[in-house]
Amino acid sequence: MLLQTEWGLAGLSICYDTYANPEIERYYAAQGAGILINPTATSRSYRDIDGDGVKDGKGWEWYYRNRLESIASRDGLAIASADLVGADGCADKDGKQPCDFPGGSVIVRGSADYSAGQNADGTLVVGTEGALSNTKDLRVSYPSTTRVANDFHPDYYAKWYAELADRQESDMSLNNRYGSADGPRVAVANVAGVWADKQANVDMMVRYAEQAAADDVDLLVFPETVLTGYDSTDPRAMRTRTA
Repeated sequence: MLLQTEWGLAGLSICYDTYANPEIERYYAAQGAGILINPTATSRSYRDIDGDGVKDGKGWEWYYRNRLESIASRDGLAIASADLVGADGCADKDGKQPCDFPGGSVIVRGSADYSAGQNADGTLVVGTEGALSNTKDLRVSYPSTTRVANDFHPDYYAKWYAELADRQESDMSLNNRYGSADGPRVAVANVAGVWADKQANVDMMVRYAEQAAADDVDLLVFPETVLTGYDSTDPRAMRTRTA
């Protein structure tokens, strides 16, 4: 839903809509919206997020740092996201753990910086019931043009979704499960290439491919532009000019 306000167009995206349907935010931005209003109910999600073996309840931060920041950065939107705080009535399968909502309400601007909702050490504010996570004088500004202006392609969406609609009308499944029960053994290469030296980079990739094969890896993924180097300008020349 698009809302006309005195500050311009604002889009409304509620909880699941936001992360299950990213094309909604792209549509809002392409229509000229500058603000995304996001009421949500994202619980703490007691999982081991940082790999230290402790289920510390920080799973909710994933919602903000991965979903909202990517939307703000990609689409140039200022996002006002309000989360529930405190326990709620639903329980887990054993009937023991009620939903525990952290609050964590945030305002994220188009460049993925936080106008409100972030502590000095970079962690997200955990909500306090009855409290505001912003100040009364805060003003959220945003650019008059959005980042999707040149890379939003509704013709692609029309083609892709027409194909899915045809499958659905034919009673074909739209699931995204693997065809194989166990799936491939996957590895990713955390490497950097040598700028403009394709042969050196090919040799490096072959070495990693051989290592992966020895470890029975089925699928090995390398970073973007690893064959050539990321920038079109020699980074050594750039360092010389700035030295």
